[in-house]
Amino acid sequence: MDVTTKDADAMLLRIRAGDMDTREQWLRANQAFVLRTASHICRRPIHRSDDEASIALIAFNEAIDRYDSAAGKSFERYAALIIRNRLIDYFRKQGKVQDIPFSSGDDADDASGYLDDVPELSYAETAGALDVFARQNEELALAQEIMRYDEQLALYGISLEELADCCPQHHDTRQQCIEIAERTCAAHVMLESLLRTRQLPLKALLEHVKVSRKTLERHRKYIIALVLVMHSNEFTRIRNAIPVLQSGKEGASCTES
Repeated sequence: MDVTTKDADAMLLRIRAGDMDTREQWLRANQAFVLRTASHICRRPIHRSDDEASIALIAFNEAIDRYDSAAGKSFERYAALIIRNRLIDYFRKQGKVQDIPFSSGDDADDASGYLDDVPELSYAETAGALDVFARQNEELALAQEIMRYDEQLALYGISLEELADCCPQHHDTRQQCIEIAERTCAAHVMLESLLRTRQLPLKALLEHVKVSRKTLERHRKYIIALVLVMHSNEFTRIRNAIPVLQSGKEGASCTES
């Protein structure tokens, strides 16, 4: 990682403003730094497939959100601190409590300079960190999934913002829309028609459901949004986060095989 404090601050501002592309680009660009730092801490080569690499990458992502240049540390030093202490907590959680040297002789590398003279956080400060990592990772994955879902909705002329207004107010009507969406998912011809034309197959649906055309047209966007969530494994996190799909009704999910 070779950026000035000014460059780092500029990128962090874009990321914290919600620029997910910049975040992903920076994470990818700094994978080597993350692996070097983790390897230095663990005193053995750490590869992308190792648990320690995943923890270190999540810690680096956490550093992006928490770094403040006003504190007087470079971003590299701060990120190394977070990675080190998250790995310490990982070892403690795993029952591998041992003295871990954080600077060494022959195997020292570029990361060692970032680790010198950095005070260790107490165990109380790092307790429960793995649970936090898991939650942050899940939240990031859900945010990325929502972005992809929003892109899919846009193809059908629907936005996430208007879905709240499209949602039927009455429970019975919402349940009816869920059943219509399930029927659409289950019928290959209707599902294929929806995905191909990006229009709700009203004529075909009227032959299978006991609702008026006016009702279908009124709730068209809501039904389409449900079908997109139900039929694809790409949106499992969103499906699991929608209360009306978690009512225990069997068949509320009709995912791709």
